[in-house]
Amino acid sequence: MQIEPDGTYRPRGVFNQFLLPIREVENAVPPFVAEDAQPSDDLSADDIARSKDLANRRFGWMQAGSDVPVPEKRGLYIVERVGTGRLRVLAYMDRNGHAWAVDHFIVETPDRAPDMRLIILNEITTPECERGLVGVRPAGGEGEVWVSRYRLDSDGLYSLYDSWFQFGDVASGLGYADLMTRCFCAFFYRAGLGGQIPPYCHVDAFDGYLLHQALPLALESVLSDGARAQADPMLRPFPLVSALRHWLIEADAESLSKIGPDDIALRVMRTLKYADPYLVVRTDEGGEGKRVSDRGLYALEAALNRYKIIRDLLGDDAESAGADAVGALSNSLFDLIVRDLPDIAPLSRDAGQPASPASAPAADPDTANVALIEGYEGEWEFRRGFAERLEQLRAAYRVMVEFRVDLASGIVAVVSHVPDESLMPKSAWSPSSSSWVELDPATRAVLAARYWKVLGVAVAACAFAQSDRIERVLYQVRFPSWDEDGNLAEASDSIADDGARVATISREAFADQGAYRSIDSDPASFARLLSSLFSDGGSESDACVGGAFSAVDSLEGSARASRLPEAEDGEIPSGHREALGARYASDMRILYQSVQRSRAEGLAESFGAAQSVSEAVQAAQELRDSVLDPVDRDGCTRVMELLVRGELDRSDKNAVVNAYLGEDPYAQALVRARSLFETDPDAALESLRGTIDAAELSGKYADTLEVVHRVFDSYAARLVYNLARTGELNVANPTLGIQDADRRVELAPSSLHLCYIEAERLMERSFSDNERAIEYGRRACELAPSSSVAHRQLARSCMLVGDLENARAALWRALRVSVSATDVALCYYQLAYVLWKQGHPQEAALCYLKSASMSAVAAPQSMAELRELADESDVELCPRSEIDDRLREAGIVVAPTDEVMDALLAGAQAAADSGLHECARDFLATSMQHRPDDALFNVARSFKRGSL
Repeated sequence: MQIEPDGTYRPRGVFNQFLLPIREVENAVPPFVAEDAQPSDDLSADDIARSKDLANRRFGWMQAGSDVPVPEKRGLYIVERVGTGRLRVLAYMDRNGHAWAVDHFIVETPDRAPDMRLIILNEITTPECERGLVGVRPAGGEGEVWVSRYRLDSDGLYSLYDSWFQFGDVASGLGYADLMTRCFCAFFYRAGLGGQIPPYCHVDAFDGYLLHQALPLALESVLSDGARAQADPMLRPFPLVSALRHWLIEADAESLSKIGPDDIALRVMRTLKYADPYLVVRTDEGGEGKRVSDRGLYALEAALNRYKIIRDLLGDDAESAGADAVGALSNSLFDLIVRDLPDIAPLSRDAGQPASPASAPAADPDTANVALIEGYEGEWEFRRGFAERLEQLRAAYRVMVEFRVDLASGIVAVVSHVPDESLMPKSAWSPSSSSWVELDPATRAVLAARYWKVLGVAVAACAFAQSDRIERVLYQVRFPSWDEDGNLAEASDSIADDGARVATISREAFADQGAYRSIDSDPASFARLLSSLFSDGGSESDACVGGAFSAVDSLEGSARASRLPEAEDGEIPSGHREALGARYASDMRILYQSVQRSRAEGLAESFGAAQSVSEAVQAAQELRDSVLDPVDRDGCTRVMELLVRGELDRSDKNAVVNAYLGEDPYAQALVRARSLFETDPDAALESLRGTIDAAELSGKYADTLEVVHRVFDSYAARLVYNLARTGELNVANPTLGIQDADRRVELAPSSLHLCYIEAERLMERSFSDNERAIEYGRRACELAPSSSVAHRQLARSCMLVGDLENARAALWRALRVSVSATDVALCYYQLAYVLWKQGHPQEAALCYLKSASMSAVAAPQSMAELRELADESDVELCPRSEIDDRLREAGIVVAPTDEVMDALLAGAQAAADSGLHECARDFLATSMQHRPDDALFNVARSFKRGSL
């Protein structure tokens, strides 16, 4: 071959010029400008001319000959025939699916990544059929773009599919060299002339945009991909992607995409569980202004989830599905919620027959007067299963549902937060016109009504299917109320005349003839079901006055659960005692004098009906005569005296309760010490010392062989202590509970515990009497063995006297009982410093990293000290995902421990089935700080009493 000045090659000899060994590939480089295109700001006359000229150019491939060098014996060149006797080299390709752009014949394979390659997907390749991707590395770009899929069949021929590029009839039946030539010319060479490269070959690439780019950039990518495709006659986005672009434009994503990534506090998340929807969440809930309104956020989220649901339904056909198929699914999107609903069994014979044991007054657990807690078995299974079913519903809008249940009575109350007509789709697909047609406001209002009704059917089906003991579902909807900026003002119960505000759905009427599952097979029956369940007009049930939740809250089972464990006692069912480390409900109490407080509140309520002072005094006297506890009797006497002297406003409930309970000397001491500290810290400390000394001298809260006095700051802390006391947790640390195994536990005032902590802190600040501070710290840990604060403060006191080993031991104990994310973070922060000063810099670095990862509160200081440590010592930092494993390798406790986390979940189940709903809610709330779960979040909310 002879090279010409213009870079083309000419074979030697006139005869050979007419026998160029080129296998031409027809229309390998199609025009990249439409035939009727006119010059514009974005398109020059030269671009148009260059595109039209492609029709006259011929491309193909050739094998090496005697005068054509190749790096490998079977290598090939992609070339262009120039005139009658010349060729231009465009690329070299090997036999392994790699092509490199070159402008001359070569003798060595280029030492760089190929500009185009075939990528075998081994996970879907079979002996009969190889499948893979076509990857292109754009000139001057970063990274590789997957522009098409390919298939190699057993006959040795290739096919191209799932590409925006329209190959048409030449997409199949291709030999290897033809395939490589078409792909290189279409995806790489053509792009260098001005054509567009398909952005991806599978719709799942959109996930990459959303989850790995800032939201404005992700939206801009989707919108600009579509715009670029419109400018290229050979590119046609997948119909599903075109629909997504249309929905995003309707949701005003264009304006959002123009906001700088650093100026918007939104990000997209996937739940990765249950229905797996997209969630658009704010990252600055406390921010002063909102660049995107709440209504805009929900509209954007709905557009994303409409795409997500349809994509999941299409499955492997997501790329090949036509516009009509996508449009049909979009038009029936709301109906998808009720497809594949579960079977509903007949009502159980035991349903609606609640076990209603007489409420037992608080009693000494040593007596036999405490009734067994009954009527709550199965609550956990129902609540968790129902919540999981709700999370699995496929809906474009967030399924924001709260519920209350009284399983023994067979009633579930559900409140659904539903979108109004402003969030409904703005258009629907018209098969006749093959386009999206705008919907008028009236049609969108009808859609909104249908949505919440269909959702109600799905919710009721989930409840009835979860338990055959559920007889009725009370369904209430709440609509958003927007301010002038489109932000949520408050929820509204009001609704247009075309739907009921609260509906009572009975199992018998709902399940009759299976109409709830007939939306596809018998739409008329389903329509009649909607009409019967949600009639025009107001509330259908007098029992729902005040909202759906009030009907459940008024039931005895729910009312008693609200009194347990603090205001009422009961014997825990035997099957749940081990998980709670308790036999009686009172063994789960955390509030000092909670029974007395409950009686005081009841007395204050009775004063509201009293017409005179004498009636109020009589009510107090009647209560005094009915109780035996000296604290209660003294409280009643004190209230009566104040009433008679005219020194108590009986309409002030707080004043009545405070008068009944009497003054808290420890709380008063704390207030006095804190007020004195800034001006006279010594006096503040002496004040606390005097109060603490008086408490110790009285012996009122001293531990004996029979009784210990303890303080708990949460039900989770009480559970950790109870399980340690029974030997289920922390057996290696006797001071955390097991040493109390054979003694009765009574509660001490939390204010007394705080006096010890505050005195310890005051001594730390004034650097006085450090040994006394350690004594106070140990007493605080003794009073509250499952309190992270007490152990951390003791560690600080030990550090101040240089006792790093005992400081480390205290923090070790703190880690074993810490459950809140902030407590855990602060433990690791202090432990990091101790390890650093003990000469363990690598272990200290791990603890700083763990602290920063657990809490935004501790992160700034932890990272600042970590940088200081790194400047002083050679430490290795690791990714967040590796921190826990590195801690275990170093022999450091990973908190909260798996044992504690498992105990919280098991405790929540036992508490739910024992009527200890406040305990269950606290256990779940604590657990979800570390193991988030949307269904369990709704379960935790279901234990709350009262309205939203």
